[in-house]
Amino acid sequence: MNVMKLGILGGLVASTALLGTLSSSATATDAEPWENAAVLPLDDDDGPAVVGKYSSVALDHLGRASISYYDSTNHDLKLAVCNDEQCSEPTIVTVDDNGATGQYTSMTLGLEGYPVISYFDYDVGALKLAVCDTRHCGNPTITTIDSYIDGGWVGWYSSVTLDGNVPMIAYHSFTSSAVKVAACDDKFCDHASLTTIDHALGADPSIAMGSSAPIVAYFDTDAGLKVATCDDATCAHPTINTIEKAGEHGWFTSLALDQDGHPVISYYDTDARELRLAMCTDAACDNARIVAFDTGDAAGTYTSVAVDHDNHPVISFHDADNGSLLVARCTSPMCRTHEIIEVDDGNVGSHTSLAVDGPRTVISYHDENEGSLKLASRSIAIEPFSVTVVDAG
Repeated sequence: MNVMKLGILGGLVASTALLGTLSSSATATDAEPWENAAVLPLDDDDGPAVVGKYSSVALDHLGRASISYYDSTNHDLKLAVCNDEQCSEPTIVTVDDNGATGQYTSMTLGLEGYPVISYFDYDVGALKLAVCDTRHCGNPTITTIDSYIDGGWVGWYSSVTLDGNVPMIAYHSFTSSAVKVAACDDKFCDHASLTTIDHALGADPSIAMGSSAPIVAYFDTDAGLKVATCDDATCAHPTINTIEKAGEHGWFTSLALDQDGHPVISYYDTDARELRLAMCTDAACDNARIVAFDTGDAAGTYTSVAVDHDNHPVISFHDADNGSLLVARCTSPMCRTHEIIEVDDGNVGSHTSLAVDGPRTVISYHDENEGSLKLASRSIAIEPFSVTVVDAG
């Protein structure tokens, strides 16, 4: 079902800038934002099989998807490698099964087209990185990037990008209440510079590589939606702008860069219970246009944003009230017009991840009803999405 709606457009807002000075260098769950973060429960082993949470999708040069995700039944990090555009017969690989591991996955593809995956290890409370040796990841190099010697939680909400072929990861430290960036020295991350970019209870950091340094968007529970523009690869002295101040503006943050290198950020406004989009007018996001989507009550969680070949943002998100997967596609500059598309329904659509390559769009997501991982795809914008069960658990 395609539902056409007009956007509710906010005005151009000026950001509040703060030059970050908090940094340090070192050698290298299943809780939702509204749940008790200190508990981080694992799923019940005695229940039905559940796979597909914390999914992250990327497309190779042939338009084939690869998806990292968490197997909640076996507590493993898994990878689904599609062998055709429809993902009709995927190859399912267990990347890491050492204890309870694989939450908060984020994936990109290296220059060779092989998966690079950041994730959280529940057993040791650490941020890890898996660098695959082939497309099917038969012998990955797994490295612990950040951890606490005396115990603690670091590595939630991880987001990975590449500087050339070298990983850079944004993530949250629950123990120190900080947003951090790990800048690897090489493709396998044998050593990483670890930098605290903001002492904030920051949720859902999302990272993208700018023209010369990374950019990180995240939610500060005390101050609102923020963007940190790094001054170099280690992000030792970022410039931090607040896009939407105070209130619950910024959950489920997702960042992409448009064709001019300007940040485009999708997020959920918990106060208004709606999906929003911030479109920055410069690389540092000194000013941004805020678009509020009329998606109905409690629609807009689990956002993922990308920019299509027309330089228009495309956002996948979850409608919690109706249990469906939706897509918002901007159809004009600055998203002055857009369409809302229902992709799938029936208690589905959480843990979404979206990737765009030219006119092709793919979305990985979790089916809560079946406990499975699904992939929705289409080759051009006027086509309906086709849906495939990638891993039934």
